[in-house]
Amino acid sequence: GASAAVWGSSRPNPVISRGAAVTASTSADPVNNPPANAVDGDSVSYLSRWLSASNAAKPEAWIYVDLAASYPVNEVRFWTGHYSQGMNGNTYTDALSSYKIQQWNGSSWVDVVSRSGNTKAVVDEPFTTVTTSRIRLDVPAGATEQVQLYELEVLTADAPPSVALTSPANGQAFAAGASVTLAAAAADADGTVSK
Repeated sequence: GASAAVWGSSRPNPVISRGAAVTASTSADPVNNPPANAVDGDSVSYLSRWLSASNAAKPEAWIYVDLAASYPVNEVRFWTGHYSQGMNGNTYTDALSSYKIQQWNGSSWVDVVSRSGNTKAVVDEPFTTVTTSRIRLDVPAGATEQVQLYELEVLTADAPPSVALTSPANGQAFAAGASVTLAAAAADADGTVSK
């Protein structure tokens, strides 16, 4: 995956897909290029990709990440491409001309993002926060003969901390000039709060 410095994120560890369970529509080589390669944290090695079955008819292909619990999610990143013989490396090419980012609502897949005319092989797709346990990258029929996915990252939304004044009680009155002691409670659902 990319580092926080590359993407400009200051969140402690927003990527929640790394090492998660993954299911795909097909796999060209389940031994060497299984769906799990798409969430192994390696967006560089051509040996660490998921490859859908190659088909000149360009059928629909998809891959989904099971997060094992519900999370607030507001961004998906992915890298596509192929290995060029003799280059001894990878290239990010073969952009998915169209794709959908979908969330699982408990009974069906719901589009969060639907893109056509895409020319980017490296995609950073922010969207309005959804709470879900599964995220799917769906490549509609006609988009490509084979999905060559280096990495698929699902990022959790950075929820703001909550702060509540616990003392004095709401509506409590004080005489002018009185000394008032304030107390508050703070919490952060996806981080920590310290003094």
